[in-house]
Amino acid sequence: MEYLIEIFPSLLNGALITIEVFLLVLILSIPLGIIVSFIMQFNIKIVNFIISIYIWIMR
Repeated sequence: MEYLIEIFPSLLNGALITIEVFLLVLILSIPLGIIVSFIMQFNIKIVNFIISIYIWIMR
């Protein structure tokens, strides 16, 4: 039990960092996805090819 009390601050700090990274990714990825989807509507072959590769990598 003493060990858990000893490591709890580090675990709490790690959880806080994880939540911060999650929120940052959420804030940045939604606008990026909207922008990419609008660009895909223009039917420019080279741009669609590059975005398709980007989407394939991200999936």
